Amino acid sequence: MTHFERMQNCLFGDMTQGIPVSFWRHFPLADQSAEGLARATIDWQKQFEFDFVKVMPSSSFCVKDWGCKDQYSGNPYGIRNYTQHIIKQPDDWFKLPVLDPEHGYLGQQIEALRKIKTGLGNAVPIVQSIFNPLSQMENLAGYQTLTYHLERFPEAVLAGLITISKSTALFIQKAAETGIDGIYFIIKHSDLLRFYQRQYASIVSPFDLICLKPAEKLWLNIIHIHAETANINDFEHYPTQILSIHGLHDHETLKNIKSLTSKVLCGGLQRQEVMAVGMEGDVIKQANDFNSEMGSRPFILAAECGLRLDTPFKNIVAAINFTREKEFHFSISSTMP
Repeated sequence: MTHFERMQNCLFGDMTQGIPVSFWRHFPLADQSAEGLARATIDWQKQFEFDFVKVMPSSSFCVKDWGCKDQYSGNPYGIRNYTQHIIKQPDDWFKLPVLDPEHGYLGQQIEALRKIKTGLGNAVPIVQSIFNPLSQMENLAGYQTLTYHLERFPEAVLAGLITISKSTALFIQKAAETGIDGIYFIIKHSDLLRFYQRQYASIVSPFDLICLKPAEKLWLNIIHIHAETANINDFEHYPTQILSIHGLHDHETLKNIKSLTSKVLCGGLQRQEVMAVGMEGDVIKQANDFNSEMGSRPFILAAECGLRLDTPFKNIVAAINFTREKEFHFSISSTMP
């Protein structure tokens, strides 16, 4: 069975030919060029043969053309730190231009997608990561400045949302033209989400949907909720087939989420406690528990988010072998470079 067939069968509710599985990580040095990110992504996929490829640039790729700066300082997950935010005053939101997705860092990412598509061909579905507008605003301004502006200058924040959503929609349209299969749409608010939650559906969601409009023609869209306090109902109408959210390994959390969404769930494995520092037996046990909890409902086995850079290969292999029921069996004992 091909990766495409396994993913498509899952979306149609058929898991008889195996459970889809995928893992992703940052490449904190290679991701600074189109060639570097493409080569690292292709090599990662050819090493493990996942059922879909999540292209994972640094979060700054979508805000650097507005002037943000960042650097890699050794974060264990490969996440880069912001060294310069460009929103200081409320009026700065009005000054943001709509970005051209074929130039600058956005253009570099489009080029990376073209190279990845050329390198992998039609062997496996490819999805591109992109942060939603409010998450990008946090990267543009920093948490404290954004929350202050949300409370005191909502009209300025609204102007920023309009510009960022237009830029993001243009990028997604251009990304779709490279032949990718979907978008991995990241809602990363943490405490900010709790601050704004009562107004999310009426104020922020319309701009998310503007961004996702060009992705409606794609068949493998994933929404990732990087917060455990989210109101799942706010996102059920988004044009995404799959929901990835933290906490699916927890019985009560999973039970609650299953009751709130009809989307295929993606996750089940803790990236720190199990994948990074656990043993192969821990991986298999948590995967088996997740499988049992899901019952007849289709799902994709994955970590809750990007893997730590030092995650043992043997733990990734254990998860793959679990989904293939020994059909796809190989062994690697090293760790990631």
